[in-house]
Amino acid sequence: IDETSKDERTLSRRYGRSKTGTRAQKKQVFVRGRRTSTEALLTLDGIVAATVVEGSMTQELFLEWLENIVVSLTVN
Repeated sequence: IDETSKDERTLSRRYGRSKTGTRAQKKQVFVRGRRTSTEALLTLDGIVAATVVEGSMTQELFLEWLENIVVSLTVN
């Protein structure tokens, strides 16, 4: 079982370098965006179960997916 998440945040550095006595500056637009989380069950046969959730995966959602989808696949 593997989990990954992705959001649409702008990639930017928090720190920079500048000449002594001057402040490092960089102006840019920051975008937060929506987050999606993906869970997948990978076996020797490939990915056999997966789910995508908008927002962060909670323990409740994960356990529901695990019990209803993953366990049912292993029982059969």
